[in-house]
Amino acid sequence: MGTNRGQSWSVSENGRGVGRKLMQDAIRTTAARGAGTLLIQGDPHAVRFYEAAGGRQTGVRESDSIPGRYLPVFEVDVSV
Repeated sequence: MGTNRGQSWSVSENGRGVGRKLMQDAIRTTAARGAGTLLIQGDPHAVRFYEAAGGRQTGVRESDSIPGRYLPVFEVDVSV
């Protein structure tokens, strides 16, 4: 199973549907590879976005790039 890390988007893209399209593609790709769950370490300012995409917050994890910063972890069921 592959891992996609480090994608970043400009704030100027907010509200234009880019994130929604990327999330839909990630869900389709995850399901096509036979996984039942998409695991996301998200931005704490984007909780509503991940929840709207079907994510359920399951915990927090320390950031790999900023020690001491904790980020929400979401699971999206892609088996449906």
